[in-house]
Amino acid sequence: MTRLLKVMLHLGLFAPLFLALTAKGEHIIGGEMYYVCNANGTYTFTMKLYRDCNSSGAPFDNPASFAVFNDANQLVNQITSSVQSIDEIDPDFDSPCLNFPPNICVEEGTYEFTLSLDTDISSYQVVYQRCCRNQTIQNLENPGAQGLTIVSEVPQTNVAECNSSPSFNSFPPPVLCTFEALVFDHSATDPDGDELVYSLCDPYIGGSQADPAPVPPSNPPYDVVLWSAGYTAVDPLDADPILSIDPVTGLLTGEPTVQGQYVVGVCVEEYRDGVLIGTNKRDFQFNVAPCDPISEALIQEVTEAELCDDLSFSFTNLGDPTFEYVWTYGDPTTENDITIGYNGFYTYPDTGTYIVTLISNPGVFCSDTTEIILPVYNETTVEIESFSFECIDGDPVYSFIAGGSFDQAASTVEWDFGPGATPQFLEGVEVTGVLFDSPGPKTIEVFASNNICEAQNTINFVVADPPTAVITPQEEFCQGLSGGFTQTSENATQFVWDFGDPNTDGDFAEGPTATYTFPSPGLYTVSLTASTTDNCPITVTEVFDLQTLLAPEIPEQDVFCFDNHSISFSAGGSYSNSAVFQWSFPEGTPSTSSQEFPSGITFAEPGEQQVLLTISENGCERSTESTIDLHPNPLALFEAFPTGGCVPLTVSFLNESITESSSRAFDWNFGDGSSTNTANASHEYTVPGTYSVSLRLENLNGCLGTDEIIQTDLITVTPSPQASFDIEPTTISVLDPQMEVIDLSEGNITCTYYFDDQIFEDCNFDHTLESIVPQTIRLVVENEFGCSDSEEAEIFLTDHLIYIPNAFTPDGDGINDFFRPEMLGVVDFKMWIFDRWGSEIFFTEDPKGWNGQGTREDYYLQNQSYSYKVIITDYGKTNFEYLGSVRLIR
Repeated sequence: MTRLLKVMLHLGLFAPLFLALTAKGEHIIGGEMYYVCNANGTYTFTMKLYRDCNSSGAPFDNPASFAVFNDANQLVNQITSSVQSIDEIDPDFDSPCLNFPPNICVEEGTYEFTLSLDTDISSYQVVYQRCCRNQTIQNLENPGAQGLTIVSEVPQTNVAECNSSPSFNSFPPPVLCTFEALVFDHSATDPDGDELVYSLCDPYIGGSQADPAPVPPSNPPYDVVLWSAGYTAVDPLDADPILSIDPVTGLLTGEPTVQGQYVVGVCVEEYRDGVLIGTNKRDFQFNVAPCDPISEALIQEVTEAELCDDLSFSFTNLGDPTFEYVWTYGDPTTENDITIGYNGFYTYPDTGTYIVTLISNPGVFCSDTTEIILPVYNETTVEIESFSFECIDGDPVYSFIAGGSFDQAASTVEWDFGPGATPQFLEGVEVTGVLFDSPGPKTIEVFASNNICEAQNTINFVVADPPTAVITPQEEFCQGLSGGFTQTSENATQFVWDFGDPNTDGDFAEGPTATYTFPSPGLYTVSLTASTTDNCPITVTEVFDLQTLLAPEIPEQDVFCFDNHSISFSAGGSYSNSAVFQWSFPEGTPSTSSQEFPSGITFAEPGEQQVLLTISENGCERSTESTIDLHPNPLALFEAFPTGGCVPLTVSFLNESITESSSRAFDWNFGDGSSTNTANASHEYTVPGTYSVSLRLENLNGCLGTDEIIQTDLITVTPSPQASFDIEPTTISVLDPQMEVIDLSEGNITCTYYFDDQIFEDCNFDHTLESIVPQTIRLVVENEFGCSDSEEAEIFLTDHLIYIPNAFTPDGDGINDFFRPEMLGVVDFKMWIFDRWGSEIFFTEDPKGWNGQGTREDYYLQNQSYSYKVIITDYGKTNFEYLGSVRLIR
């Protein structure tokens, strides 16, 4: 049967045919030429020439000769072009059914050159000619004497302006297999998007055996090849169906039937708006040969272990991995038991017997099929499902149950517990009575067998270490009847305590630690049972002596004031009626006491005083200590600074009171009706006078009490002058900068003015400004107490003075080199210079002026008159414009 092959699969030839092609020394296989318009009157041409690279014939022309003919078939230009690249075409042999010879070799030579063509006056043909073709070609008369002519047609502008020709997208396969369908996309791409029409056509001949590469190529028109009898351009080879090309898509189809070599021509016509622009012709050679089919389906045998694994199977293909494969798995429960691919995989729904089929290259003549019969069993695995133990004479005796995937009713299960077990070997799904001679890791092997399926598993089993426990012995006594119990253990996870109380059945507790309150003092035997889920429990005991809690305390007392103190103490905490007391007061009088509640204790100094108490009973002795606070009585003290100054006077008051109370209150009185209750204070006096200040201190905790201090006539506040003055006139003309300063101050005896870069000490005076600029005048006044005040005012200016010269001499002698106005009372300046035609030639905001140069610094202007415009702004923010002319003299 036939099969649709990809184009590049046809590059195979039998070796005998290939050797016949190369033995004669001919080499031309085909070629084509196309071009691209560059939009500047030039065209870039590309020619691809194909040759048999195993041939002994001539290599690619280097350089190749090209001729250009106009529409009168006259030679108008000839050029040569070197071969740009030579590439061997990869035949890409990947047929799933056919073997191709390994010695196929086709070379592609690429030439590229650019021509300038005047298409306004003529159309053109660019031509290349070369001889010769292979002598073994079957469809030409005397093929070894026929060469080829490759023509590229460039239309005149009135037909198509700046046209680019179409170029074929792919090179056709030089080798076809007999009785194998050919389907090849022979379409082209046109850069201009013109309509393309495809046809089979006559190739041109060119050159000769005497002159295989004419220089230049001969003039058109050109003869077409001479076909052998029975062959034409539209029926160039033996095929059924015949070779044909779709005129719209360019799809080339047919099925060769006779081995041989055949020349074929394909033309693509280019139309724009229904008008034929040109024809691009490809000349190439097909080689037809019989191809050996190859195909075999092989499945690797499935092992017994795989049959007993599970219901999922992976199938290994031993065939050629380049073929196509279809697997069917013989599952009658579904129609989806089919996969496509080299290897197979399938999961069956149940046990049973199935037929697995592998088909190589399905649907083609070289297809092959193989089958295997697959018995499917349940997956067979075995493991320890569970185990347990019971304690016999303190030792764990184990039972085991086997689990996994096997038929428990039909399977045989065998156990091997190792040489350290008694018994070592047992049989059955459930076994009991296994005793190990020591704790630690053990290796247990379990076997299960059913039909051809067997399973074995080696389990690492650990016999847990037995628990150990020790009750922590009693170290402290007289701690009361409530006791806390701890233990040290290994391998134990559960603990039960029995406290040995004969008065109740509820003297039990669980956990690693426990507490218990006993009903009365005495000796008690406490037992602890420690156990684990993996081994047998253990029980230990310890005796405890429980007595009343001895825990002396000295109750905390309030703070005492040191003046006239006498202190009483009382014993506290936990003790019995048989307790014996011993007090110690290291700095007190008396210094010791054996009473439970001593009194009348005094100390020589204030501060923290140490007190110690020791109580003895039941052979136990406990001590405690404490401190009491004897605080000195509160004392109010403060300092002030400064204590005198000019009004307004701010005085800071520093509280230096002595108190050990953590909570206290302060009350300040500043003598002017003002007060505050902050710890430290700051106060501003606004009225001259003499003031007394007091501070009252009150302790709110600790040693309660108050104290007050009054400092008489502490603060003295003297009066301050008020600075003020006036200026007449309020706005001063820069043309007459006279002014009068009038003192309006109060309470002063001296005046000092600062302005005009001078110091004036008269309170009232007249003055003429020397620095005629806006400025600030400042007055400082002082009274007999040394108190001062200051006042500032601005001096405002008006009017201005400007003088503009009418000539200058920029000759570099340092005299009159710049044209600039002389100005007084000006804060902003702009100047423009214009030539006699009114064009601006200079501008500046720099009062330095103009040096006679133009807009370029190295350009000196001619001697002549120039116009100027000056705009100034005076101190009153008023703008003034001045226009005039100035003469430049060098």
